[in-house]
Amino acid sequence: MLQSVVDYGTGKVVRDYGAKGLIAGKTGTTNSGTDVWFVGYTPTVVAGFWFGFDTPAPISGDASGGRLAAPAWAEFYINGWRETAPATAWNPPPGMAMRMIDPTTGYLAGEWCPAARNEYYKPELPMPTIQCPIHGPDMGDPENPDWQDQREWSNDFGKRIGKALGKIFKF
Repeated sequence: MLQSVVDYGTGKVVRDYGAKGLIAGKTGTTNSGTDVWFVGYTPTVVAGFWFGFDTPAPISGDASGGRLAAPAWAEFYINGWRETAPATAWNPPPGMAMRMIDPTTGYLAGEWCPAARNEYYKPELPMPTIQCPIHGPDMGDPENPDWQDQREWSNDFGKRIGKALGKIFKF
């Protein structure tokens, strides 16, 4: 989980810096820009970088976890860590449901999507069910109002992850 953040999302800077291998993570930024963070993990390390002031104050007008904390994590990983796990170290837990996802959109991948990857979900939780309307000859189906609501599942999941991280990291 969360590999797409590093490969295609707000943590892509980790790849841009040259980090390779199995890496996942999550960026974060407070609404006021007073705190930014990136928590990254591999099969053998979990590390988080946080930037902020002891007395809350905006860091800068364009502060974000992807812009400030993710590059620091990438520097740590590239220059200070040696990965020892095999490339097959991340296998999904038993009972997970697999879906082929377009990681650039979060929809089920279709034949026209530029990228596709297996993502795993707990079967009892909401998961993507609609094929990507963004890529391909039809570019979506305005006659079917459900296609626009496809990403609701990810919003709910993101809120649960954020709440869990908040309990762990007290941000």
